Amino acid sequence: MKNFYNIFKITVSILFIISISEKTVAQDPHFSQYDASPVVFNPALTGMHGADGIGVYSQLRTQWGSMARGLTTTSFALDLPYDEQWGIGAYLLNDNQAELLNAFNLVVSGAYKITEPNQKKMRMSVGLQIGFIYKSIKKNELLFDQQYTDGTFDPDLPSGETFIRYHKMMPEINFGFNYTSTDNNSTLNPYGGIAVFHVTNPKESFVSTNNYSRLPFRFVLNGGSKIAITDEVMVDPNFLLMRQGQDAEYNFGIRALYSSSGSEFAVNGGINYRLKDAIIPFVGFLYKNVTYQLSFDINTSTLKSYSRHRGGVEFFVSFSPMSKNKFGKSLHY
Repeated sequence: MKNFYNIFKITVSILFIISISEKTVAQDPHFSQYDASPVVFNPALTGMHGADGIGVYSQLRTQWGSMARGLTTTSFALDLPYDEQWGIGAYLLNDNQAELLNAFNLVVSGAYKITEPNQKKMRMSVGLQIGFIYKSIKKNELLFDQQYTDGTFDPDLPSGETFIRYHKMMPEINFGFNYTSTDNNSTLNPYGGIAVFHVTNPKESFVSTNNYSRLPFRFVLNGGSKIAITDEVMVDPNFLLMRQGQDAEYNFGIRALYSSSGSEFAVNGGINYRLKDAIIPFVGFLYKNVTYQLSFDINTSTLKSYSRHRGGVEFFVSFSPMSKNKFGKSLHY
């Protein structure tokens, strides 16, 4: 098991060195329940949840747990409407990669509703986020191929890499746009949005002052439609497209929601597919003002033999003290 863990650390170390070298691309962490926390998902959704007060959201994702130390991503966010057309909020995001590389984000967020507040047919909003990203590495936890000799690892051997720093702080600026149909008399309410993250394209190098890599823009496009089947049942087909540098991610899914009239309890469930990567079933429920949701990634990529099909587990919880019991609004924006 120890040798297996060393191999895993070498793999992560190699990927880490590649990610901080010149002209290479570092990738952001992702959530399978990508739209669960609106502030993290799109700046334009900040405070636009239709509730009367503050919304609090927390998300935990663990992946590659079958390979010794895995990867853990956590987020905590809050938002609230201000006046009739503004929304304000903030989020914390921490991504720990096998205890070797850690990235911490602190961001404040604001959104503005550009449609007239008195009309009830649709909502369009824009949003802006400002904050910072703090990245750090644990040099003593990294293993390099030059430290491998005669079938064993010797940590006293030089790594062959020169680090000029072990932590890095970068500015973070994001913006977004969102459209949502809010017509209660319609059985079909489409929605969609676009967001751009890391618009300053900051330097993120650890190993050189002359040759450096930059954190590339991340473009996010999403859409879907809430379709009322009955007064108690709604389905929500949706998609997400993301691109960062040379890498792209495509997600397609469908969600079903059931809430009986007058009940404080409601349930939902569905399935997503991340192209060439994972099938993601999920289930959730709402009791009064608290929402819980759990998802599980079933790995379908070429790494499935290593992960034993276990790509990741994700848990989400939100609390809206002053929100009305609207299950569709509570679980999807």
